Amino acid sequence: MCMLPRYGRLGTRGYEGTRALTLALSPDSPQLPSPPEAAAGMKGTSMMTEGMCPAATREVALRCKQLAPEINEAFENFSRAVFVDGALPEKVKQLIAVAVAHVTQCPYCITGHTRLAHRKGATPEEVMEAIWVAAEMRAGGAYAHSTLALHALGDGATEPTAGSSSSANQTRGREES
Repeated sequence: MCMLPRYGRLGTRGYEGTRALTLALSPDSPQLPSPPEAAAGMKGTSMMTEGMCPAATREVALRCKQLAPEINEAFENFSRAVFVDGALPEKVKQLIAVAVAHVTQCPYCITGHTRLAHRKGATPEEVMEAIWVAAEMRAGGAYAHSTLALHALGDGATEPTAGSSSSANQTRGREES
């Protein structure tokens, strides 16, 4: 279980780091280190080994397989089929996976698919550009949904009617008349 504070709970197992996170979030906790101090203490470590999410180990994967072997096998087959070279080469598929992993905010997927993309020849620049595409799409979605808020406030543009045409068609019509 990934223990992200934005979900409002910290998990049930008391993984290393959970107690520290609980203390850091309590009002009487000591001050957190400044970003440079925190970064210096994290050199050479990753979030998954330091407590936010438990490490994905071979033992955990084996246990998942034991608990639901048929479903696990079907998922593994599906995953292999999805990432086979096809209309899109595997490198491109892995870059798409890196972008999607950032939108879904899955640290395991971010790490795994970034490594796989790199193994398939993706450069750090390509990986970062894929991440920026994901960021733009996420921001674009938020902006596009402003339509809902404006309509809820009664401040949106009027809805197009069945017989109305686009502005491009209206412009063409004016030119023709």
